[in-house]
Amino acid sequence: MVRKVHIRAALIKRCFKARVHNFRFALIVFVRPLLEYCSSVWNPRYHYDVDKTESVQRRFTKNIVTLSNFTYPIRLDVLHAELLELRRLKFDLTMMFRIIRRHCALDKFFYTA
Repeated sequence: MVRKVHIRAALIKRCFKARVHNFRFALIVFVRPLLEYCSSVWNPRYHYDVDKTESVQRRFTKNIVTLSNFTYPIRLDVLHAELLELRRLKFDLTMMFRIIRRHCALDKFFYTA
């Protein structure tokens, strides 16, 4: 999966001009959905897998010419983006809330007395 996203990010880099706004839009629309798809189900738990998925966003933000000299957290601040690990945590909490409040059909899989 990570390889597929790296390939898509490279294609986007070749297609767009080096403007921060264009790359931010491309990151949000084309790259992050692939990394976040069904994250409640496949959420990586090993540090190696977390680093591997985060490397896609790290490399994508590093390729922005105006931001290439900054550190990764500063690049995320400039792009108004978050760490993927933090976003997965938010998705997990949202999913748990939906299951507890019975807004999701997954409550049929859990035993309730």
